[in-house]
Amino acid sequence: QLCLTQPGVRDFVFQEMVLRIEKERAELERTNRPYSKVIDLSANDNNHKCVCPECLAMEKKYGAYSGVMLDFTNDIAERLEKVFPDMLIQTFAYEYTEEAPPSGTIAPRENVMIHLAQLGGEYHSVTKVHRDSLRDLDHPNNRMALQEFLNWSRFGTPLKMWDYWVLYDQRCNFPYTVIPALAPNIRKYAA
Repeated sequence: QLCLTQPGVRDFVFQEMVLRIEKERAELERTNRPYSKVIDLSANDNNHKCVCPECLAMEKKYGAYSGVMLDFTNDIAERLEKVFPDMLIQTFAYEYTEEAPPSGTIAPRENVMIHLAQLGGEYHSVTKVHRDSLRDLDHPNNRMALQEFLNWSRFGTPLKMWDYWVLYDQRCNFPYTVIPALAPNIRKYAA
């Protein structure tokens, strides 16, 4: 993972994002196709966060590692807004950034969309929130998962859900199904 507190990293990421957006828009305009107004700025898909003294101090300041991610993402989003005011920056709240920062510490900017991905219980070793994917969010087994969803919802900025409709547990040979949880969860997300 990148160190999210280093100014040089922030400058590099901002410059790369501008170049990629400009390149994509130029190509799409040539072919008369619409361009996306959402760009993703997320950590790699693993649970290896930066543990340098600066990142750990920022985690302590914000009360959760998601605060480090939001500080970084907000900085890039503020810069990008000056160049591309129509862009929305999407970032994952996933694994070590799944826990929302406490109220009053830091919040996503208006042009930042949180993409919440709650891993199911089969991944209990990499996340604090133990989601029972077989049951809807209102089920008692999902108290923590529902609370985390509500914690991210409180900011009032765009919130996107990555819901796991397939379980990846290899301990059993029979198929699992999340179908009974789909409709209630979709209604919860839409509310």
